[in-house]
Amino acid sequence: LLDSLSIDIEQIRDPRIFTSSVFEVSSWNLQRGAESTVRTRIARQGDNWDFETPIRARADTPSVNTLLNRILSLNTSAIATNDADDLSAYGLQNPELRIAIETEQSREVLEIGAIVPTQNGDAATRRYAKREDRPTIFEIEIEFQELLANAQTKLRDRHIFGIETKAATSIAIAEVDEEPLTLQRLENGDWEILLRDPERGIVTVPGDTPAVQELLV
Repeated sequence: LLDSLSIDIEQIRDPRIFTSSVFEVSSWNLQRGAESTVRTRIARQGDNWDFETPIRARADTPSVNTLLNRILSLNTSAIATNDADDLSAYGLQNPELRIAIETEQSREVLEIGAIVPTQNGDAATRRYAKREDRPTIFEIEIEFQELLANAQTKLRDRHIFGIETKAATSIAIAEVDEEPLTLQRLENGDWEILLRDPERGIVTVPGDTPAVQELLV
């Protein structure tokens, strides 16, 4: 009984920082420095993610889901202090990075500050951090802070077309002042070219299916 009453607080402390799961998150944003006016905001659009700021653009949904899962899986390594009089000593007066996770029911904000000094030098992956709504300062291991800081470029969908090109059923390629070249896919997956003949109207000729498939990749 005495042993159970003398249990170490670290044994019963929940190390999780966020309580939300990936499928619950409706939007999240990143801000570098509390005084920065540039924020990266990503919002869910159905099964996909879109950037709302700093520019409106499609996001790479698989990459966003992977990074968001890494954020939500962050745990506290150790408690630094429960009541800090000077947040600047931990780099949290003006946090280097703020991560806000929003769901339909809640908003959770993590503030990340200075590097935690170590005996063997500074380990850039170990940082002081705190929840915006709580005074406790803790340490976290975060190996992807550079990715977070450059999320607006690293997570952008670089595809020009918003549709799944591999599922295309027709293609029109046109030059200025020229008749368009039109291709259509047959039920068996082959492609054919539609040509306009002055006498016979629209006629078809077989297309180079492997070349068209390479074009759509």
